[in-house]
Amino acid sequence: MKLYRVERVLEMEASNDFASAMAAAEVRRKKSLRAIEARRIRSVDYARAIEITLPSRTLQEVLLAAMSHYNEMASEYRDGERLATTRSAPEFIARIAVSYLRHTLGYLEEAMTDLFGQPGRAMAFLMFHRRVLTAITFEHPELEDECLNQLEQLATRRDPAGNPQVEFAEFFQ
Repeated sequence: MKLYRVERVLEMEASNDFASAMAAAEVRRKKSLRAIEARRIRSVDYARAIEITLPSRTLQEVLLAAMSHYNEMASEYRDGERLATTRSAPEFIARIAVSYLRHTLGYLEEAMTDLFGQPGRAMAFLMFHRRVLTAITFEHPELEDECLNQLEQLATRRDPAGNPQVEFAEFFQ
């Protein structure tokens, strides 16, 4: 353990060399913050630029495909505990339909892997998912309530400490 005499530390902090070093460090810190902000903006712009195209299907085709997909996955992941049928609750069918449509666009999410470890990644993913849910709502207005529900769930996601994962004000503009 290194011990320093307080007088020597105070003397050094009062020197011109120390003041110059601190000024240079502040300049580097500001440049770094500007670079991070620029990368954050590029990440969000990247998410805004991805073209989103839903498969051209009627709502009935989407619902049947979503139920079929859900039931296939139920046997694999959920031991068939709850299957989707035409008698299932409409809210449940809407939820699996929106999730199905989001996942059929999974190839677009692969494009988002370029942002791994980049500043603004969380905001970019939210922007991307917002755009996908908006596209689903536009294509199938009957699913709007569920799209809004999933959007709200994304926006209220919190870390283990209960803090929002990202700053959401810009996301909803």
